[in-house]
Amino acid sequence: MRRKKSERARHDIRLSGHPQRKDHLICDDDYIAVRSPLTWAAAVHHGWDQWAWANRQHFEDFLSTEDAPDYLNEWKKRMEKGKVYVYIAFNVPVPVWVLRNQNGFNHYGLTNLALEFDAWSLPYLEKSTPNNWLVWDEENRYTKSIDDVKQMIRSEPTRQDPPQDEEIPITRGANVIKTLEEAENVVAHLDMAIQAITQWGKSFDPRTIEKDVIKPASRLRRTP
Repeated sequence: MRRKKSERARHDIRLSGHPQRKDHLICDDDYIAVRSPLTWAAAVHHGWDQWAWANRQHFEDFLSTEDAPDYLNEWKKRMEKGKVYVYIAFNVPVPVWVLRNQNGFNHYGLTNLALEFDAWSLPYLEKSTPNNWLVWDEENRYTKSIDDVKQMIRSEPTRQDPPQDEEIPITRGANVIKTLEEAENVVAHLDMAIQAITQWGKSFDPRTIEKDVIKPASRLRRTP
């Protein structure tokens, strides 16, 4: 029985979409796609492994273990705290940069971002300042703001790597955005995505989120 429930859970990738769309997406064009997962499987399917609530290995370990420890289910813990996640995925090349970590230097990028909201705040997003929204990048850091993302995009056409030396032994590669006009176009689409998110927030019902990856038996029975 648990195996059947686990298989059902793996394929339950429901999303919450914009009220004016029929594809369960908040926004989607040639530049940006925006999604909000309603289940742990959806969070994993569309998310990034470094995001604690979207880690594929923890998801699989939880489903394959009869008495899986609660610490693996970061999704449920965060949903019980009233968190809601919105994923922003760029469909066009966006900048990467170089940062030092404990193992040396790595490239980091903007391609996949996650916004973290408190459910109660969603109806009021239109009155909020997007630059104050909590933004996670692919490396599970929330040190960037929406304005930081825009600034990185706008500076990409003229961005130059620092001299390659012992301090920074690797470079970020060629500029992926070539002109200021192109950069402003990407930023404009990001602004449209932010507007779509604020509109979606007004109609979103947090009760549609499935906190439990495997539903209790009592919830699986059909009502006569």
